[in-house]
Amino acid sequence: MKKVAPWNTEVIGQLKEMGLTEYDSKVYLTLVSKSPLAATDISREADVPMSKIYGVLSRLENGGWISVVPERPKQYRALDPGVTIDNACKQAVERLESSRSALLVSLKEIYAGRSEVESSEFLVVHGTVNVLNHLKEIVGSQQTGITVAAAFANPGIISRFHDMVASYPGPKRLYLINDRDGLKQFAGLLEHLSWANSIETEKPWREGVVFVYTRDTGVYASVEGDEFRMALIIRDRSFLDLIKMFVETSHGSELQLDPADPMPSRDMLNDHKAKARNTLNRMMNKHR
Repeated sequence: MKKVAPWNTEVIGQLKEMGLTEYDSKVYLTLVSKSPLAATDISREADVPMSKIYGVLSRLENGGWISVVPERPKQYRALDPGVTIDNACKQAVERLESSRSALLVSLKEIYAGRSEVESSEFLVVHGTVNVLNHLKEIVGSQQTGITVAAAFANPGIISRFHDMVASYPGPKRLYLINDRDGLKQFAGLLEHLSWANSIETEKPWREGVVFVYTRDTGVYASVEGDEFRMALIIRDRSFLDLIKMFVETSHGSELQLDPADPMPSRDMLNDHKAKARNTLNRMMNKHR
C-alpha cells in the first residue's frame, strides 16, 4: 500500500484545534481517505509507530471518531465526518465553557485577594482587543455616569462597544462629533442610540478620536477605521480635568462631559486647552 502523501497539513492543524493530537489527526485522516484498515496498515499509512497505534485507535474510538469492524484481524473505519465534526465542536464548546467557569471562579478569588499596589496614573495600551478589554473593566466599575465623545470616528467603532455601554445601568451620554457628511454615516446607528447626541463641526480637531469619561478615569483613544490603534488611560485627576476641558472647548458649548461641573471662564478654558493639547500630543507620540 502507498502512504497518504503529502499530508494535508491544514486539515491536520484544524483537527488538532478540535482536540486531537498529531498522531490522532494523521490516523483519522488516513481512515477518512481509506477504510477499513487493520492496525498494521494504519500504522504504515499514517506513519505512526506500532507502539503508539493502539492507544491512538482507542482514543479515536472512545471519542466517536472511528468504529471497529469485528473481523480477524480487527479493522477500523472512519465515521461520517459530518457527524464526528459536529460532535467534536459541541464537546469542545462544553470543555471551554467548563474551563471558563472554573477559571473565572479561581481567578476572581485571586484577583479579589490581590495585594494592592499603587496604580499607575497613566497607562498606554495598544490594539483593539486591549482597548476594549480596558473599556469593559472601566465601564463595569462605574456608578456615577459615563460620557463618550467620538470625534471623526468610523461608525464601526461605536458599534464595537455599543452593547458594553448600552447595558450600563447608570447615566450615559454619547456625543458624535463630525461634519455634515460624516454624521450621515451614523443615521442608522442613531435610531438605536437614545443616549446619543450629534454635533456638527466645520473644523476637525483630531482625526479619529474616542474619549470615554467618568469621574475617576478617562480613556483617550486614537482610532483608524474600525480599529483602536492605542489608548491613554488617565487616572490622574488634574490631567483628566485638562483633557476633559480640551475636548469640551474644542467643540463649543454643545458638549459638556459632566453636567454636574460648572463651566469655567473662557480664559481658563483656553489656557487648559493649550496645556492639554501639548501634554497629550507629547504622551501619545512617545508611545506610538
